[in-house]
Amino acid sequence: MIGPEWQLFHGPYEALDLASWAAQARHTLRPGVVGFDIESGDVKELFSAGDGYIRITGLQQGNVITVTDDTEEAADVIDGADMVIGHNILSFDLIAFALECGIDIAALAEEGRVHDTMLTEILVNPPVQGPGGIGQIKKQHSLNALGKQKFDEGKSDHLPELAAEFGGYDQIPPDEARYVEYCAQDVDLTTRIARTQPRTPYVIREHRAMAVAAQIRMNGFRVDVPLLQERVAAGQATRKRLIGRLTADYGLPVANAKGKPYKAPQASDAGRAAIERAFADLDVELPLTGGGKPAIGKEVLAELRLDYADDDEVTELIDTISELNGVRTVYETIERYRHGDRVHPMITPYQASGRWSFTEPGLTVMGKRNGKYIEREVFLPEDGHVIFTADLSQVDARVVAAHCQDSAYMELFLPGRDIHAENALQIWGDATRRDDAKVLGHGFNYGMGIDKLAKQCGDRDTAREFSRAMHDLYPDLIEWKAEVAERGDAGELLDNGWGRMLRTAPDRGWTQAPALIGQSAAMDVLKEGMLRLPMWARKYMRAVIHDEMVFSVPIDRAEKMKEIVVEAMSFDWAPFPGFEPVHFAADVSKSAENWGGCYQK
Repeated sequence: MIGPEWQLFHGPYEALDLASWAAQARHTLRPGVVGFDIESGDVKELFSAGDGYIRITGLQQGNVITVTDDTEEAADVIDGADMVIGHNILSFDLIAFALECGIDIAALAEEGRVHDTMLTEILVNPPVQGPGGIGQIKKQHSLNALGKQKFDEGKSDHLPELAAEFGGYDQIPPDEARYVEYCAQDVDLTTRIARTQPRTPYVIREHRAMAVAAQIRMNGFRVDVPLLQERVAAGQATRKRLIGRLTADYGLPVANAKGKPYKAPQASDAGRAAIERAFADLDVELPLTGGGKPAIGKEVLAELRLDYADDDEVTELIDTISELNGVRTVYETIERYRHGDRVHPMITPYQASGRWSFTEPGLTVMGKRNGKYIEREVFLPEDGHVIFTADLSQVDARVVAAHCQDSAYMELFLPGRDIHAENALQIWGDATRRDDAKVLGHGFNYGMGIDKLAKQCGDRDTAREFSRAMHDLYPDLIEWKAEVAERGDAGELLDNGWGRMLRTAPDRGWTQAPALIGQSAAMDVLKEGMLRLPMWARKYMRAVIHDEMVFSVPIDRAEKMKEIVVEAMSFDWAPFPGFEPVHFAADVSKSAENWGGCYQK
């Protein structure tokens, strides 16, 4: 039996009889509820290890925790439960059971029978998007961190030690006492955390949405392997040239004063200064570290690549600095995470806005405008299929219109009207300046000042004129931005209109509040479209990138599928009772032989 302090045994391998072993949990689950946790092989081998990947499963029923190495038996218990509780299970544990035992994740979620404590905590205790990005949010919501926060008790850190002792996570004996107790402790901690969490309608809906993400991940995305390897080689040659240019044009040091080569030239003060100058020449201002130095860490560069995904020069420079930091670039990352002819990106909801991140490999950083769609050409449909995309039309602006209820602004989204062309006509008397209005409109709605707007369009006078006109044309929009900024700065949680609560960083309400509400509600509009799709359609989904869904469908069903998708993504929505609704609709691309081909004119 595990004692009250949950201390792991120490010393040599001690076998337990799993058939008779049990532990007393610290609270009792009602009948039909099951808490669980798995111990498995290396997380990187989820899609390659095959049967036997799940090593042991801890199960809590009532106030008793058992541990079994019979995966099928554990799957039967989980599948038959009225409710299953686990930490990060929609992104990992349930996927492992679906791959090995065929558990239907969608059915569990659609029937409201899943409670993921990691996902739920992010929803009921909204995080702030800090300088550490999604990595920081993920760490703050780990089982260990939540245990310490809620009960002053974290996880044991002995699992890596056991893996080192036995030669790998997949080599630890299932009946090793320390291993069994480690698993049991995780189950106990998880179910205790669940007791602190409410299950709101939005929490339940978000579990349904994450079940779709789990299906997309299991589907995987097929890769054109020869083309990918060709692109990897070309990228390596390009970065070699760019590193030479950084040295020649910006003074990137390759050696110290004594002539000894730098292992990390970008880490020296002279190196950071050289990189800052290179970005400045491309009109990109790097953020500063706490010590006042230009920040060029992994998270910063990842955010920059999202912002400049369609700018060749900037993304090439980002990729070059990333390589100096030891981070693989787009094609190399795809190659790194390829399993046979496909990848299975990790899909996580760790952004403060609720947007999904596709990592390992990262799909959200791949461009599609200004010719950057070629990065997406390495992804293929299944044999006998074509790829098409469906994206929501002007979704961010429509969400802002629904929230601000500015009648003049809302009228721009009536059928047959083009918000960007009409703004260009009203502001400059020239509808052909639509692209200027489009670039500036998004940033303006999300709190950008004149300086940042000027960087968006390259002209300070144009940015100032646009901002002045927007204040004159849409006073209720201006008032809404000020109101949500004030509420955010006052520490109030903001409702995105779907039930998701959002938190701004201190004194960052002006820029964060409108953007968080807009991006978050736009993502929920997209999720609503996903959840309105027939369940069988999920097997055709390959990615969700911001406001766009990607499908691989049989050639002879492509046009019918497009009709189904457009219907699912078209509906009216108002954020609160008494508000006038705004209509949302989707556009579909042409059918193509690869993902990049969807964007070719």
